[in-house]
Amino acid sequence: MANNAIKTIGHLPLIEYPWANEIDRLLNSIKINEPSFRAFLFDVVMSMAYIDAAAGLEKSIEHCDNAIDNYNAHIGFINLCSLCYENGSWQYQRAVKPQPGALGKLSSELILKFIQYFSDNFESVVAIGGSGYADALITHKNGIKILAEVKSAPLITYPLLIKIDQFESVTHHHRVTITSSQLKACDSALYLHDWERWVQKTGHLRHLSIIWWMTKTPMM
Repeated sequence: MANNAIKTIGHLPLIEYPWANEIDRLLNSIKINEPSFRAFLFDVVMSMAYIDAAAGLEKSIEHCDNAIDNYNAHIGFINLCSLCYENGSWQYQRAVKPQPGALGKLSSELILKFIQYFSDNFESVVAIGGSGYADALITHKNGIKILAEVKSAPLITYPLLIKIDQFESVTHHHRVTITSSQLKACDSALYLHDWERWVQKTGHLRHLSIIWWMTKTPMM
């Protein structure tokens, strides 16, 4: 394949998503800091993508007395209530999952975006898509072109906390059914587990404030 033909293949990672500039802001804010924050950022973005890609969220809301602050319910993406677990008890709840294949393109391009930002040895990173012979075309600064296959998934998905007004709980933990319109009107945020201790340890309050703003912004 001629070099000129290779240059026209694909697109820049995440360029097709309307919130791509927000990822740029986050990556720019952490580029000179420790690598441990990068995995956290990936998981946060993918958690929000899970929320956006899952259908019928209003049918999967669980009330939990262990919800923090003023929130009284949440939506989880594993078969275990994270809020109860952190308070010493195992509480089963059915996980919310997006349709198979719904997030493959996004997770792949997000990893490529990380490579584009943090790998100084690469001149360019282009997303091709998984339907052809490769997921990406990566050009090394020495001129070598690499056809790459990308495998990626979040290590953890953070639950979505929800505040439901005018709500009376029946038991400690139970399913709550509201309409889609009611859910959109609810105050919500990602549950970052023991994030206050993490901020004290790492000093990343500025980064978390950007992520908190992103939780209020539709992913797609």
